[in-house]
Amino acid sequence: MPNHLRDIELLELIGGHLSDAAATAANEHLAACPDCARRHRRMRRLWQLLGRWQLPADTSRARPAPSSPREAQKAGRPVRWWSLAGPLRLAAVLALAAGVGAAAGWLTPAAPIDDEARESARWLKRTPWEVWHEPTPARLAESMRIIHPQAGEESPS
Repeated sequence: MPNHLRDIELLELIGGHLSDAAATAANEHLAACPDCARRHRRMRRLWQLLGRWQLPADTSRARPAPSSPREAQKAGRPVRWWSLAGPLRLAAVLALAAGVGAAAGWLTPAAPIDDEARESARWLKRTPWEVWHEPTPARLAESMRIIHPQAGEESPS
């Protein structure tokens, strides 16, 4: 049959979570489709085995893993230094990345400053402090006249 049952539908059928109509339709499909019937049998066997599985009664020997080497020493357990390898590797990678980045910044020559960037820096130096902290249209217009004196001479057409 082209429309096979999905795994979730088979699991819901095994668990008894399908409605009566859906369960009837799934059972009819299982009767007619050997592939789905085989999958259903395997899943049902697996869930039955899992349902019978019991944890050992004696769990007194199970101890949680220590979260630090100091806790391991207090508990009388040997310290496994390989468990610290992950954080040490991370610290080494971060230190290396910071060193490479700093070296690249020091060794890379500064980009040449073009005339437009130089003019922008001069504009920022000449702009009065009040324009930036208490801007008004009049102050902005005055700073533009200081920076670009030729712009004030042009008349709009």
